Amino acid sequence: STWGHSSLLNATRASSRGMPKTNEPPGKVPKKRGDIVPQFKRPHMGDAHAKTTWETLKGAIHQINMQNSSTLSFEELYRSAYNLVLNRHGDMLYNGLGGCVDAHLRTVVAGIVAHEADSDFLEAMSSAWKSHMQSMMRIRDVLMYVDRVHVVERNLPTVFELGLSLFLEVVVLHPGVSERLPAALLAMILRERCGEVIDRSQLQRLCTMLVTVGQDSRDVYTTRFETPFLEASAAFFRDEAQAFISSNAIPDFLRKAEARLLEQRLLAAECMCEATERKLVAVVETEFLAKHLRPILDQEGSGLVQLVEGERVAELGLMFRLLKRVPGGLEAMLETLCEHIVHVGSSLVEDKVVVLKTGQRREDPVIWVSGILEHREQCSRLLRDAFESYKPFQVGVTKAFERYVNANPRSPEYVSLFIDAQLKKGLKDATEDDVERALDRTMVLFRYIEDKDVFEKYYKQHLSGRLLFGRSVSDDAERGMIQRLKTDCGFQFTSKLEGMFQDMTVSADVSLEFSSKTELVAALGGIDFTAQVLTTTFWPVRDELTLTLPRPMAKCCELFASFYVNKHAGRVLAWQPALGTADVRGVFAERSHELVVSSMQAAVLLLFNESPALTVADIEAALQPSENGVGGLRKAILALTTGEQKILRRDSKSRDLAPADRLVFNAEFKSKLFRVKILQVANKRDTEPQRASMQERVEDDRKHYIEAAIVRVMKARKTLEHNILIAEVCRLLQQRFVANPNHVKRRIESLIEREYLARDKTNRKAYNYLA
Repeated sequence: STWGHSSLLNATRASSRGMPKTNEPPGKVPKKRGDIVPQFKRPHMGDAHAKTTWETLKGAIHQINMQNSSTLSFEELYRSAYNLVLNRHGDMLYNGLGGCVDAHLRTVVAGIVAHEADSDFLEAMSSAWKSHMQSMMRIRDVLMYVDRVHVVERNLPTVFELGLSLFLEVVVLHPGVSERLPAALLAMILRERCGEVIDRSQLQRLCTMLVTVGQDSRDVYTTRFETPFLEASAAFFRDEAQAFISSNAIPDFLRKAEARLLEQRLLAAECMCEATERKLVAVVETEFLAKHLRPILDQEGSGLVQLVEGERVAELGLMFRLLKRVPGGLEAMLETLCEHIVHVGSSLVEDKVVVLKTGQRREDPVIWVSGILEHREQCSRLLRDAFESYKPFQVGVTKAFERYVNANPRSPEYVSLFIDAQLKKGLKDATEDDVERALDRTMVLFRYIEDKDVFEKYYKQHLSGRLLFGRSVSDDAERGMIQRLKTDCGFQFTSKLEGMFQDMTVSADVSLEFSSKTELVAALGGIDFTAQVLTTTFWPVRDELTLTLPRPMAKCCELFASFYVNKHAGRVLAWQPALGTADVRGVFAERSHELVVSSMQAAVLLLFNESPALTVADIEAALQPSENGVGGLRKAILALTTGEQKILRRDSKSRDLAPADRLVFNAEFKSKLFRVKILQVANKRDTEPQRASMQERVEDDRKHYIEAAIVRVMKARKTLEHNILIAEVCRLLQQRFVANPNHVKRRIESLIEREYLARDKTNRKAYNYLA
């Protein structure tokens, strides 16, 4: 017959057959008429009968231990145990059971220790445990009433717990087993780690045995197996990792570590308890990763830097996932990555250098910015594909780019020049999607700039050149760029830029109206004249430059000024000849050409209608430029005497013009083109004096921004301590520039002097707002 819980249930049903259900206490006749309840008396059992019954049970227990229970009757054995307990012979039964199991286990352990080979020893141990568990479950079913009554009354371990305790005491703690079992288990695991195939079910059964015999405590499992196992594992993986990393590349080492982690996690999950799995994985992580963190990141030839430079996404992703397991691993990885980014950014300055014909070395802004964008796109791909778009990595990489972009004091100017190049010719014939991508790439770099107010100054300057000289490739692209700047920095940042576009639209309408006046057009004498009226506060006009224009040009300006002032009373026009252009018809020996020149160059060329040869001093005397316009006039003249378009010839070969240099109209000028554009001699970038002047204007503007921010904060808070006010103002201004706390302090003092603020009388570290 089969022994177990099902037998017990069948027996219970059999014993209760024919008994009516009732809620009355035993021995009392139920009130319901017709019910018949049999009355049982407790059978009397003397000592002799009890011993006889016990001997019967003892023989049955022995047969169960010998796995020979097919001839036993469960119902008879259960009733015998029931009667013994019912007649107060539970001690005889409980103690006798302990003796039987003890004697059996001593026989078993003798057979186990007799095996010399570890494999036979473990097999015998596993088999003994399996048999013992089967026997104790059957015995527990037979003696179920003992557990229900006697064990509860005497506060004793259950029958099954008694069997576990005896197995621990007699077998597990036996001198021939206690030391040999852990060693044999570790030897089995070592064989698997070295490539052999082992019986994992046997390992799992023995580990379960050590956990089970400890019952509510894991001390047996911990001391007899887990602790020595983890110590042996640490030693094994320490030696293996050290040997492997010294003779292999880092990607191979990482793959080895990943394989070991997976292998050991599966081993522990299949054969050991959950706590051991976590500890074993931690051991592998420590020995393979934590202790070799710096070599993994810094090893020459195959470390993090080389993987990044080669864009080896799979290996970088593996490194990221593994170091994520190690405390401080990702922080160290990010630190190394950021140092590499800054190093690459610093080297870009040297790599993106143009060597001039004179031997001078000069940074090319467009090449410099392009290099940064290429580097940024490479890092973006790695962040997405290898580093799982991990937020701390994104923040760290952004800060690294900000660090080396702002290390170059000219980065605002260079970024503006790059955008200028893109919007002039870089986006020519580009599709709408190409334009959007180009502008988005540019905005990435713009966001890195701390001094956005400096960028604004340069951007206004370059935008004015594109608008006034018609060099912009697309109005939509221009407006798209301004919209992006507005989204990032707010309306105030782009209000003047949008005003510049508005001026261009209004100027077109005014010019159209001017050209519709027949009498004015007739008075121009055949000259097609167009004027662009600019709002002074919108446009980056540096210093007002004056010039005495030749009569034909001066007459055009006078006619337009008269028209405009009559239309807009009270407005004053200040002409800017340095910002205008002209198409001049030149008659040469071979043919006529239409020359596209600046307004200043047109004024110079018209002077040669009166005389075929003039000195520089003669031209300056005729045009009478203001002091700040002499340099611009000479550059305009120089452009007419250099390059392939030599409209004027000069005797001197020097690089710069001198007042005594003689200029002669070049009647022999030739060109295949009818319309010839005269290239301007202009600095693509500001010179040092220009930069100093620009910085001075920026500092002046910052004073007003700082004061406005201080007043805004104090107006809202009324009273504020010094340090809090400094912090609030710096936070408020960080979208435009990084405010220097010393500068903020000086503006606070200035506001106190002008009675916008006052020091608090009770707290000298605080300020009060004066309404």
